[in-house]
Amino acid sequence: MAPVKAVLPLALAGFAAARQCSTFMIETSISSRQGQFKEVPVEGNLEVGAFVARFNQFGKNYTAELLEGYQTLEGTYNISAQYCKPDSGNSKTIQLLSHGIGFDKTYWDLEYDNYNYSYVDVALAAGYSTLAIDRLGIGLSSHGDPFNE
Repeated sequence: MAPVKAVLPLALAGFAAARQCSTFMIETSISSRQGQFKEVPVEGNLEVGAFVARFNQFGKNYTAELLEGYQTLEGTYNISAQYCKPDSGNSKTIQLLSHGIGFDKTYWDLEYDNYNYSYVDVALAAGYSTLAIDRLGIGLSSHGDPFNE
């Protein structure tokens, strides 16, 4: 009987953590006028250090020195997304979750400690649906040329 008592809480925890989520790609067409910059060689520590020093020089606009002109960028890109809905079904309100610098969409739904730090779980428990996205160039979304795209 002791082994059943030990396994029962784990089984119930797995049942309580049942989630109705799906991950997919959103194809998006983009047309954007933007600056076109010349490439800066950053192959080693010395080049990176020189770039950072020039970029952060007080009273100077290094961006203007690197700007070669303007371009219109057009293309089709994929945005990675995760949609989650409460057990009761779709809600009338969907919370759009966008991460900050240095994170991807998992910021909102950390698996750590059986999702105890998951904002998505809190929103679902409150009856809201969520749509978490990876912004362009982050996570599973499309990645372009870091200088000119």
